[in-house]
Amino acid sequence: MVNKTELANSAFISQAGFLKQVASQWQSAIDNEASISLFLIDVDQFNEIRHKSGCVKIIIGAIDSILNRENDFITCFNRKKIMFLTSGMSYKQTRQLAERLHQAVDALNLKQIEGDIKSEAITVSIGHITYSPTTDSSYGILDIISNLSELCQQAKRSGGNCSKTRLHSQILR
Repeated sequence: MVNKTELANSAFISQAGFLKQVASQWQSAIDNEASISLFLIDVDQFNEIRHKSGCVKIIIGAIDSILNRENDFITCFNRKKIMFLTSGMSYKQTRQLAERLHQAVDALNLKQIEGDIKSEAITVSIGHITYSPTTDSSYGILDIISNLSELCQQAKRSGGNCSKTRLHSQILR
């Protein structure tokens, strides 16, 4: 697990802290008629990586380095997945941010070395959703996370190293 002190000016927080931030930003989005965005980032070919936790720490550091907003938060979702939260961004801005996340990971040029042989670069698959919640909506946080997981799986099934997103009826009213 990444320790917050390992990341300078870090947006990294524990899962419990992350869930509190999701609930807080969800309510703020309702109150301000704004949006909330969640990203699920899955390390591709994770089972083939020899130093899994070190690789994930490096990727978190790269992602953290491009986060500069007060309402940006990142956490380990599980051993190979990273979840990222932000708010107040348009759908177009989140698509651009997903591209920047890919570029940050690509710039690491992480490769596994076996003897004299280097693997292909380690990449990530990203699912992301931008949604404007309302008080009368039956669509909630758990629905977002469920759809986010499915979008991330679609990106992996597409060969990895890509992003998938989906529009919902109440996105950015």
